[in-house]
Formats: sequence, C-alpha cells, structure tokens
Amino acid sequence: MTRSALAGAWVYTRSIAAESRRSDMAVLALGCLGVGNLWARRGASGGYSSGWPLVFIVGFGFIVAAGALCYLAVGRPPGRPHAVLCAVAIGMQTLGPTYVMSAPLLWVTGLVLAAVPLIRHARAAWVPVIVGAALIVWATVSRWSWGNAVIDVFAEVQGSTQALIHGQNPYSPLYSIYLDSPLHHIVHGAASFNYGPAVVLLSVPARLIGDVRVTMVALNLAILVAALIWLRRGVPGGHLGPTLVALWVVSPFIPLMILNAWTDSVSMACAVWWLLLRDRHRNWSIACLALALASKPTFVPIVIPMLFWVRTTWREFLWATSAAVVIVAPFALWTGVPQFVYDTITIYNDLPTRRDSIGFNGLSAVLGHGLVPSSLLLAGTLVTLVVFTLRRPRDYADLLLLGSGMLIVVCFFAKQAFLNYDYSAAMALLFVIGAGTMRPLTPLTTPLHDLRLFGNRFVRLRRSRAS
Repeated sequence: MTRSALAGAWVYTRSIAAESRRSDMAVLALGCLGVGNLWARRGASGGYSSGWPLVFIVGFGFIVAAGALCYLAVGRPPGRPHAVLCAVAIGMQTLGPTYVMSAPLLWVTGLVLAAVPLIRHARAAWVPVIVGAALIVWATVSRWSWGNAVIDVFAEVQGSTQALIHGQNPYSPLYSIYLDSPLHHIVHGAASFNYGPAVVLLSVPARLIGDVRVTMVALNLAILVAALIWLRRGVPGGHLGPTLVALWVVSPFIPLMILNAWTDSVSMACAVWWLLLRDRHRNWSIACLALALASKPTFVPIVIPMLFWVRTTWREFLWATSAAVVIVAPFALWTGVPQFVYDTITIYNDLPTRRDSIGFNGLSAVLGHGLVPSSLLLAGTLVTLVVFTLRRPRDYADLLLLGSGMLIVVCFFAKQAFLNYDYSAAMALLFVIGAGTMRPLTPLTTPLHDLRLFGNRFVRLRRSRAS
C-alpha cells in the first residue's frame, strides 16, 4: 500500500509538472529570485563577517532554481498563472531576512498580499493590495534619511548631479568607494562617477528637491505602469492586474533599489518602455533604448535573445547606440575621452573580485576557499550565452524568459554581482506574466536563416545574369 501511494503521488507530481504553464513557472522563478537574494545577501562573506555558509547556500540554491525555471519554461503552454502559485510566490518573498521592516510586520504584509490572487473579484482584490502597499511604503519611508545614505552609489549620483546643476563636470568629483574586504579588512578606493550621463540627467529634478532617490521611485513606478499596460495587451480582462501589482509591491528588490539609489532602476525603466513601445511607436522606443544604453547597460543580457531571433532589433539597437553616443559625447569631450572611457567602462576591469558577490566567487569565499579562476568564469559565461541564445522561442514571453535566465546565470560567473543585478531579471519576469501569446511584428528567425535567404537570392541573381 505504501509503495502504491508513493507511486501515485509521484505520477501525480509528474503530471502537474508536465501540465504546468509558462506563466506558472515564471511566477515561481520570480519568487525564488526574490527570496534567494535576501538569504544570499545575508549569508555572504564581506566586511567584518566571514559569512554563514548554510544561509548563503540556501539563498544561492533559490537563485539557481530561478534560472533553471526560466530555461525550462520556454516552450511551455501559455496561460494565466494559477492563483495558488501566485500566492506562494508572493508569500515566499516575505520569508527571508528583513532589511526594511520587522519580521512580524513583514509576515503580516505577506499574508495580506498573498490573499490577492485568491480573491475572485478584481475590485475587491485591490483592497489588500492597497493595504500591503501602504505598509511597505511606510516601512521604506521610515528607513529613508532625506538627502543621505550610507552607500557609495548614492554619494556618486547625489554629488555628480549636484555638480551638473552648478555647471560643473559631473565626472570631476572623486568619491570613496568600497572595493573588497580581504581577511575581513575593509578596503576603500577613490573613483569618479562610474555610470552613464543619462543617470545624472534624469536625476536633476529630484536633486533640485533634495534627494535623487525620488527619481528611483518614479522610475520603478514607471516600470509598474508599463507592466500593467503590457498585461492589458497580452492578457485582457483585468483579473490579473491586482496580482501583478501585488508581486511588484512585495518584491524585496523595490525598496532596496530605492533606498540605495542603485542605478539599474534607470536602465531597466528605459528598457521596458522600449519593449512596450517598439511595435507601435518606434521612434519613442528607440529614444528610451538610447537612454538605457547611456545609463548602466546591465539589462543587455535580457535583450540578447531578441537580438538573435528578431531581425529588426539590430536596426533599433544601431539607431539607439547612435543616439546614446550623442548623449554621451558632450560629457566625454568635457572629461577627456580616455578618462571618460576609464571612468565608465575600463574601471570595471580594474575593480577587484568581490567576496560578497552572489555567485560562484561568493560561494567559494563563504566556504573558505580562494577565488575561482578567471578562465573558468569566462568559459561558463560563454556557455551560458550560447545555451540560452540558441533555444528557439515562440513569442515575447519566451524571449524574455531566455533573457532573464541568461542574466541570472551570467551573474554567477561575474566578478561582482549583487541584488541589483538580479533586479533587472525580476522586472523582466513581470512582463513574462503579462505577455500572453504576444509576438513581435517581424517573424522570429535566426541570422543563419537570413544568410541562407541572401545566399539563395545571390545564386538566383547569378543565374539570371548568366542566362
């Protein structure tokens, strides 16, 4: 009897896995990515702490699961995510270490928001969304020290934006930056502003009122608005709206991205609006992509599958790159081209490998071993790019799943990769949930297909001339 019961449970589990929808796996990947980053961040080795290996391994395992779910979800049947799985994904993101609010309050917030997908009436579902959002906003504001934050990124954005407002070169000031903590001895260095000028330009209005993090609030809200418009196109009906907002509200990425002024919010907000506008307002979409490229292009791995499979993406990237050069050129000439290139690009090659990174180097450090050889990290990166790029997608949801999974796994092999890197993948997964079966206007074809078509045309042209 025991064997037959176990066999029946195994068969039932396999049938559920075989019938799982693409959106179900995307929702679970989003939940794993959120809670995994919380645990890995707490368990990482850095500063004066040698880390907690078991805590880091648990968190890292969740992030690995998120990357695997993204890859396995490609090609699965489309459909709306199951309400219970959405509730699980919402609740699990409140079960990690707390950074913004106390644990009991976080658990209450998680229970309130986890009820959203289970409420059948869309209007009634907005009530717990508003309550949960109010609690998280209150907790975030209570942690917000206006005009001040103990992190080098905030100092750079705040100071360089202030310099530009006063007519000075934003790349002239020097800032103290955290480099690493070998043998638990914190090492700082000096550097100029390390990001593209679009970050400073978009932060000017917020700096005028005292704190550039207001820009990060506006940009994250812009991502949510874009996700809701995208959802309305891909999954009409309005029933998923409260669930999507609940997933955004409960995400641990949002308050941490805002409080730390991490600039990935700038590039990702511009990138998602490029995605939203590219099939209807091409010129505006290219402008958004140009701003993304001129800020901090950590989102680019998400777009690589589109570059490979969607023919028109290359043209958009070329136009956007040209526009980004126009944005960057005055600042590069102002600073001096060699110095500007070093400040924004080459310096990342000179920065040391961080032992508190959420990747294989962080895992090796927390286990008491040395750093992973660079050759292995490079080989792993190349294999990841090939594996995720060559898997054939069917529509936008598959393209975004491949891009999100690629970014998650590539970060495992990076010198420095933290919660703000996986933030871009998490935001892309929101768009997977709302994509439905939407496809790009141009057919999905590989460059090899285009080369074959060009070769056939060339052969026909030669034959016609010969005849």
